[in-house]
Amino acid sequence: MLHTIDDKDNLFFWLCRIGSQFQSAFLITDPTNREVLYANEIFTKLTGYSIDEIKNEHFDIGTIFDENVFEVEDLPFQKSRSEELCRKKDGCYFWIDLYCQPIFDSKQHHVFNIIIFSDITNQKCANLAKEQEKVQQLIYTDAISGLKNYNYFIDTFQEKIDDDLSGFILLIQPSDYIQIVDTFGKTQLAILQSEIEQRIKNELADIETIVSRATEASLIVYGKCTEEEIEYYLQKLLDISKDSFQLNGIDLYISFSIGAVSLKNYNGNIDDLVRFADIALSQAKKKPGNSVVTYKEEFAIEISKKMEIQNKLIHAIQNKEITVYLQPKIKIETGEVVGFEALARWYSDTLGHVSPVIFIEAAETLGKIHEVDTLVLEQVLSWLKNRKDRNLKLYQVAVIISPSHFYMPTFVDDIVNLVNKYEIEPKYIKLEITESVGLVDLEKA
Repeated sequence: MLHTIDDKDNLFFWLCRIGSQFQSAFLITDPTNREVLYANEIFTKLTGYSIDEIKNEHFDIGTIFDENVFEVEDLPFQKSRSEELCRKKDGCYFWIDLYCQPIFDSKQHHVFNIIIFSDITNQKCANLAKEQEKVQQLIYTDAISGLKNYNYFIDTFQEKIDDDLSGFILLIQPSDYIQIVDTFGKTQLAILQSEIEQRIKNELADIETIVSRATEASLIVYGKCTEEEIEYYLQKLLDISKDSFQLNGIDLYISFSIGAVSLKNYNGNIDDLVRFADIALSQAKKKPGNSVVTYKEEFAIEISKKMEIQNKLIHAIQNKEITVYLQPKIKIETGEVVGFEALARWYSDTLGHVSPVIFIEAAETLGKIHEVDTLVLEQVLSWLKNRKDRNLKLYQVAVIISPSHFYMPTFVDDIVNLVNKYEIEPKYIKLEITESVGLVDLEKA
């Protein structure tokens, strides 16, 4: 564009032709007071303002453009181009591709500002839609596996909820998940899950499905079918394990644990459905090989009962509610008592008598088995000390302890300190290992 011009009429004529040819709006403004000196018809079409309105001396061009459009006035020989959000006469906003050019006469006097712009709202919206789609992809895609993630599953499932909602939601996980991660790593696990997803879709190709990654270990699946067909499709899914999976060039045969819930259990809360499927998956993982378990209400009752027992057990340990019964060991030939076995018992004011099988398992789950064993051992030592103080015969007492004690560096010292505290010779205590928990790290033990 020209930087110097003397003939204003020629300038107007030239700009009109340019503006008309490119379907661009243009304005000529006075650099001293921003008064509009000229505007073409396309400007009127884009903004809704008539020529007479904008050429009025009281019209403020700032009504349309932001103030920064006119910063060029203070920068001689400087032109600018930008994208701006502007206002139409009716108050609506629209995007423009804006070009500003200062015009100087032959004596370098700043005589005009020229503003040329085109409506790019549609292009801007299209670009914005593309960006939103990219963001949506990021939000809904698992970064490692490339699979759709849990957020995608929840949002998509909720879109499909209607009065005719039927079918199932399931969680599926390789039975040897931990070994797979330890052997091949999480990246290979993600690749494996992609293959599992494809096989699931193939097996359920005749019904509507949503398949996503739920956790690092599991996939979540929605299948639309009748209540009567659920069992058929759940069993059909086990066919994904017939052929081997290949990881790092190794053919790997994998079994799967599947926990499913019928959508007849839907109460308006999708989180509850997923929780029910997770409860069923926990039951399935207790079984060897391929296993499918469908949620039953008693599963939730059982878990709730376990949680109650665990909570009560912590208070029982703190309040020393665990008591000891001594079961005598008798020599058959003579009927003579040769020793005792210590039996832990727990009576709760709210739960009543709780089986040792139940509360010992709860203690191991909570990591409180050391406290329970210590309570038992102290009561046995106290009983022996009482007999010793009364000059009664001492018997060897067998105390059952968890093998997890052997992972504790202070285990031996703790036992020695206890028997010394009660002044009992170690020979009167026989430690027996419970079979409920095996030794995993033999070297450390």
